[in-house]
Amino acid sequence: MTKQEADRIVERFYRNDNPNENDEFVFIEACNFLIETENDSDAMVNLGGYYYAREKYALAEKYYLMAFEAGDKWVADGLGYIYYYGRVGARDYQKAFYYFSRAKENGNMEAAMKIADMYHNGFGVEKDDEKYKAILLEIFNKIKDTNNLGEPYPEVAHRLADIYINEGHGEDAIEMLIKGKSFIEQRIRYNPFWGNFIVCRRLITLLYKVIEFDEDDFNFFDLFYVLAKPHTVKLTYHGKQYLIESFFDEGEMRVKCDGKLYKSIENFLINVLFDNKHTYVIEYEDYYLLDLIK
Repeated sequence: MTKQEADRIVERFYRNDNPNENDEFVFIEACNFLIETENDSDAMVNLGGYYYAREKYALAEKYYLMAFEAGDKWVADGLGYIYYYGRVGARDYQKAFYYFSRAKENGNMEAAMKIADMYHNGFGVEKDDEKYKAILLEIFNKIKDTNNLGEPYPEVAHRLADIYINEGHGEDAIEMLIKGKSFIEQRIRYNPFWGNFIVCRRLITLLYKVIEFDEDDFNFFDLFYVLAKPHTVKLTYHGKQYLIESFFDEGEMRVKCDGKLYKSIENFLINVLFDNKHTYVIEYEDYYLLDLIK
């Protein structure tokens, strides 16, 4: 194998939407060749990411550490997440803080947000809510005018909004919550990752603390607010009507729709299908009507 052949294998692997076992084997071989012959930090990062995605965290840690020691500036946040969530044993907040700090120095805003959270929660550092707010404001001022769905505007917005509301300045939170809600709803269309639904719920819950909920004009994502209490909502879609009901069961809020039971509001919004379409697809592509019955 030559360097050019190995590079082509790696490039081809990332263009392949459905790699088989042999594709993965050849990809791993190519990356290891580049590491052994070229000390290629990109190949180290590629292997680390490959193993992280497959929850083989010890191997992810191995290659991320190799890349970090080889001088890669961008891999530190991956190590931070490994130690923050205890992917290779017990959580190690000191290590997580170290690597998130290195990533923050390189302009990684997600890592900066994790540093802020660590100050807020006292994880690995002394609890300091002034630093928490200061870091959030630093990030927010960099991205407040962004339209890039990949940037952490919604994540920062719900944290700052919560601070403003608790300080008694909820009016300062309204604009960022409205933009954050629109932002995360658009992101979910392209990336229906469960974590995005959690962020969406937090934004909507805060938004309706500071503005009045309009029972005559709400969308699917507003069901995070509506279904947080026992309610019945009628959905009309393609001429068919569905009843969506939320109710308490053993201390948890459940949702029932079209004869199916969902263990949580998130589980309902992520998994429910209407005419074989997810709610977040319907939200952008089809006409529907939601009516709050009771």
